[in-house]
Amino acid sequence: MVMLAGFSIILQAACTGIMDLGIRAEEDLVSETKSHDTAQYYWYRGEKKEIILSFKVVNLLLIESVFENTEEIKALCQEYNLVFVDQSSDKGLIKVRIPVVMQSSDLYEKLLSAMRADWRIEKILPYFDCDNGQPIGTTQFFFVQLRNDGDLDALQQMAEENGVEIVQEVPYMPGWYKMSIVGSRFSTSIEASNAFFETGLFQGIDPAFLLPVQQHSVNDPLFSQQWGLKNTSTGYDINVEGAWEISTGSGTKIAIIDSAIYPNNDDLFPNLAIECYDTQYHVGYCVMSGNPHGTYVAGIAAAVGNNNNKMAGVAYDAKILRISTSFDSFNDLGADLASGFAWATANGADVINCCWGAPEVGETFNSTILENAISDALVQGRSGKGCVVVYSSGKEASGVAYPANADDRILVVGAMTSTGTRLFTSNYGNALDVVAPGENNITTEPDNGIKTNFSGTSAAAPHVSGIAALMIAANPNITREEVVRIIEMTTKKISPGGLYSYYTYPNRFNGTRNAEVGYGLVDAAAAVSVARDLNLALPSGNQGMSAYLPMGYAALSGDTLIMGDFQNTTGYFSLDPSWCSSSYTYYWSFRTSGDPYWKPLFSYVGNDSGVEMTLPRPASNSTLSVYCKIYNGSTYINTAKYSLYVLPDF
Repeated sequence: MVMLAGFSIILQAACTGIMDLGIRAEEDLVSETKSHDTAQYYWYRGEKKEIILSFKVVNLLLIESVFENTEEIKALCQEYNLVFVDQSSDKGLIKVRIPVVMQSSDLYEKLLSAMRADWRIEKILPYFDCDNGQPIGTTQFFFVQLRNDGDLDALQQMAEENGVEIVQEVPYMPGWYKMSIVGSRFSTSIEASNAFFETGLFQGIDPAFLLPVQQHSVNDPLFSQQWGLKNTSTGYDINVEGAWEISTGSGTKIAIIDSAIYPNNDDLFPNLAIECYDTQYHVGYCVMSGNPHGTYVAGIAAAVGNNNNKMAGVAYDAKILRISTSFDSFNDLGADLASGFAWATANGADVINCCWGAPEVGETFNSTILENAISDALVQGRSGKGCVVVYSSGKEASGVAYPANADDRILVVGAMTSTGTRLFTSNYGNALDVVAPGENNITTEPDNGIKTNFSGTSAAAPHVSGIAALMIAANPNITREEVVRIIEMTTKKISPGGLYSYYTYPNRFNGTRNAEVGYGLVDAAAAVSVARDLNLALPSGNQGMSAYLPMGYAALSGDTLIMGDFQNTTGYFSLDPSWCSSSYTYYWSFRTSGDPYWKPLFSYVGNDSGVEMTLPRPASNSTLSVYCKIYNGSTYINTAKYSLYVLPDF
């Protein structure tokens, strides 16, 4: 073949050039490519994000007859001296590694030019360098979000003009459309998605990066007790027995987005909701992949309890919404997982549990469609009260994995050992919120079995999802924000042997925290008690609390604050001395009315008798009501309140 002969000359020249320079390590060759113009970009929430082309691997979209023939694929790789890495199940893609001698910008482009002329290859789809050293790939697909329903005509027109196919509207994600560049003028999904966004006609795009999502689970030696619920050895547990006196989770739904949950366990089956969904095939049943991970997670969250059989889940009377997903490296994971979130929100999920993520992708690669679906669940779920989204932190002993680190409203859970230390594999850092038992946990497994050594952050997260369900069952009117704040504020400040010190962190308002264990170990009994009493005996007027605002920043007249020209001021709220005691515990919250977009913030709040707040200038006359609930142990004492009328102008 002429094409093959031409490529052989290119490869031979490349090898000769390297021999002339002397043998160099692969790292030297790769570092040399950084000096070439390899930067590209994509649009993420209206801003350009630079990405660097990788010369190590590419995805090849093959014609159907070649893709289905193993010998043809082998011959193709041999002709171009490519190393076969992986093959998609249904998308026509193969992943191949490029020879080291071609890993420079000039030679890489010559290789691609030769392959573009090959009749067997429809598209060559690039990878991009990632912080963790593992390149992030692309496929023939990308996603476009309409501004409104009327923009569909514009999408159809632009697709037709450019030869792009509108594959389908993404299930349960109204306004998002899956697009294919096969047969189009575009070479890559990056080029196509940028072109669509830069017309200004559409709300957003998602290039559908192949994020390296994996499940967060690590197996450790056997341990035959359910110590996470009651640890008689060291006392490090979630203190669930006191919570069960108030709530067992009845009437709530925990959605678990994971591998399929097997129903053939009699300690799990009664709590499985009838409704279920598979994100890859978009069908109303779960596709069984042979992976039991989801079954392990479900058992910890909500296995049947108090039935003299096997074990008890944390919220043992809650229902489980099963959402099965695939972690196929070629799958449209961002869009598929977004559909899972949207389905859970639409089907009444109170809590959404996720024990998977893309480790160490940094802040370079994002899935807008997935982040939008998570945000919708957080805001619109539970009829506007918000779904509690719980993520495991990850298992790389590094920073919290994506997308758990993408939204501060997500409740991120790390893993703790039975002796109160961070499990050595558990991810940590600024995005970590709390820890829960994550070592050698007992849980359900398929075929009516019991697993005795389920470990990792995948074991920790469902403990917290169960606690959230207990809280919502105890107080159905509680909001997502209130659930998260209470869980963080009621944690136990664990520090075996003085190992962990807790500090005040910027933009962390629910007490002191530590980078390795967050706010601390979750306490089910304390959290459920506060949740139950959240709306109990609220004072009608100002009682038991006073406010102080420094003069000169705004005008305070009685209970009225006039902001004038000041955009922000600081307020200090403290309890009357009669309600202050070293034996009391305090839980602060606030509510606003008036300007719906007004967002006061706790500058600092902990289990103390005073707090500091940042008060921005509202757009219209508004009211701020600050509450403090007072407990003696688990016994509710009283609620203090202070209301402040905040006016934007004199």
